[in-house]
Amino acid sequence: MHTPYETYWLALDSIDSQDLTFRISSAGDDESLKRSVESLGLINPPLVQESGGGMHRIISGFRRVDVCRTLDMHRIQVRVVDPAIPDQECAMLAVAENAGQRELDIMETSRALALLGPGLPWKERAGMIKDALFLSEPPNQRRMEQVESLCSMHGEILEGVAEDSIAFPIALKLHEMEEAEALAFARFFRSLALSLGKQREILTLAVEIAARDDLSCQEVLESEEVAAILNDADKDANQKAREARMHLKKARFPQITRAQETFEAEVQGLNLPKGVRLDPPANFEGQVYELRFYFKNINDLIKNHNVIIEIAEKPGLRKILDR
Repeated sequence: MHTPYETYWLALDSIDSQDLTFRISSAGDDESLKRSVESLGLINPPLVQESGGGMHRIISGFRRVDVCRTLDMHRIQVRVVDPAIPDQECAMLAVAENAGQRELDIMETSRALALLGPGLPWKERAGMIKDALFLSEPPNQRRMEQVESLCSMHGEILEGVAEDSIAFPIALKLHEMEEAEALAFARFFRSLALSLGKQREILTLAVEIAARDDLSCQEVLESEEVAAILNDADKDANQKAREARMHLKKARFPQITRAQETFEAEVQGLNLPKGVRLDPPANFEGQVYELRFYFKNINDLIKNHNVIIEIAEKPGLRKILDR
């Protein structure tokens, strides 16, 4: 795609920064950009289009224009495309300009996809997306539609995704929920540093507790017990996350949790040597226990053999196995 443009100087007052139609970029390091403009000027002039009344809308270069305003510049060099160029071609330009400068983050990709052929059949959109994003392979429709859906999510979920406190697969799950439920999860996840796996675990626990006890997920996540954990100023985020997960596990599986606590206390009474571990049956269902130990050489193996015999003779082990 080749779109002709003319380069000339424009008064900043004639550039409309309020028209965000083609804005794609997320917040960046404006201080570095500011220093660059101060030292070298605008190396890559913004791309604009006349929008009527002597004003111009930005197609690409929102941050550059904002920086020029903070530097009290009155006129800047711009590239102006023909006003007859249709919006869809302008959208292609906006996406290509951004994608050609850097790898777009997931939020930027979502905004880009929302600009490219909305409402058109996927076959038509696929070619536009491939070209504008400089993809080497045809885009996957399901994946692209999932990423594009970010644009329609609630602001708190979007902020969580942008700050990496809400994983993208979790954001998709929240998007399917009622708003109050989704926001309760969003606030919970944003207050803690959790991996994708732990976010999935907490989401599942809360949903199952809510279904069993005829509660909303919001009531589960905003209970007095959970609030007390999250509002404890003496605990760091990791401690809060661990305690919140344990609380939800206990609430969801009270019998298994009690059995686990009893088992751990009894294992502690065995005084197992360092490097030796006794694990119960999964979910305490069945009678097969697992004893683990580590060794580096034959002497270690012989030593552990003797340790196993000592453990087998402990009355505490018989108590555990006979439970």
